[in-house]
Amino acid sequence: MEELPDLHILEFKQSWSAKRKDQELWEKRYNYDVVIVNFEIVERLQHLSGQIDKNWMIIVDEIHRIKGWGTKRNPVKITRAVCELGKKTEYKAGLTATPTQGKFGGFLDYYPQLLFLGYTDLSYEQFYEKHVDYKLVKFGTTPMHKEIVGYKNKDEVESLLKLIARRYTSSYEDFEPQHIKVPIPRAKDYPVLLREKALRKDDAVILMNNSARKRIALKTMTTGVVLGKDMLGTDHIIENNKHKLDWLAEFLEDTDEVVSIFYQYNVELHSLERLMKRLKKRYVIINGATKDKYKEINRKDYDVVIGQFQAMSESLDGLHNRCHISVFFAMPESSLVYKQSIGRIDRIGQTKVPMYYYLLMERTIDEDIMNLIEQKIEFSEITLEKLEVSV
Repeated sequence: MEELPDLHILEFKQSWSAKRKDQELWEKRYNYDVVIVNFEIVERLQHLSGQIDKNWMIIVDEIHRIKGWGTKRNPVKITRAVCELGKKTEYKAGLTATPTQGKFGGFLDYYPQLLFLGYTDLSYEQFYEKHVDYKLVKFGTTPMHKEIVGYKNKDEVESLLKLIARRYTSSYEDFEPQHIKVPIPRAKDYPVLLREKALRKDDAVILMNNSARKRIALKTMTTGVVLGKDMLGTDHIIENNKHKLDWLAEFLEDTDEVVSIFYQYNVELHSLERLMKRLKKRYVIINGATKDKYKEINRKDYDVVIGQFQAMSESLDGLHNRCHISVFFAMPESSLVYKQSIGRIDRIGQTKVPMYYYLLMERTIDEDIMNLIEQKIEFSEITLEKLEVSV
């Protein structure tokens, strides 16, 4: 808040429970102008609603995270709590750079955003009946439920979305593949690795004494881990940052679509597996050790496909029947592999818009590879080893 030094911020200690923070909201209610809270505790802060009036402005960062309305379980309870706060004032804004995901483009997921911002006064049921095409289905002894098969009266909502959003692209009619670059903050030790050709942490020292080792270390540092040898030939693994993993964790928590993730090295695979287990995501792995890639892809019980570039980019068909979202956790090391990898989800038979997310660590080899891709310049491991990467 350096730009607005006269505003008083209510500060919470990280160790405080939601109940303790709620108590502080009440006790200090005359002593602050700004409250910053995360999504997870909004619903539990009863006194927050009491402080906000028509003079307040509410800014919701990552507004795509408020979605769902059908049940009263979390995170739906959080969505409803945010929308209730939105009724308190006319001054509201939502920030996000993440396209809404969901069946047929996630059109229904825009309802909470429109409700919070004040652009619809329809109830969820009214909005659903007006804009959703569905069929009633029944499986076994389960109750009859509605399955979305498309949308109707789309122009009405699309005109609103184009009016209120700096950029809105329809993702259920325009089939042009979407290539989305996600900027990731640079690891603080990246310039050190460039300059000293070595990485130190505690008693471990990893040496980059040839061009191949340097290239690999620079690439894996962007994904958070550096593996290498010291001067005696002893192996060391240094976990350096979690920038890409943190973004990926939030992304996976916010979509119900199957997502394919490309990686290059085993240290990246280990990081991704730990993340999947922490998020309780069902996943399959496609790499050189996979005995039957087609069998794995055609399984019906996974949320994420973790694929090594070479193994998943060659001679693998069927992924496009399950998935239209690919995340480049690491960047490829050859233009041929890149062209093959984007073809995994952009194939004849794909019914959804192919979405590609490139996690690009700023001012690193990630951006150099992306520049080669955009300029349609052929590259390989040898090309990357000759790159002059500036600090």
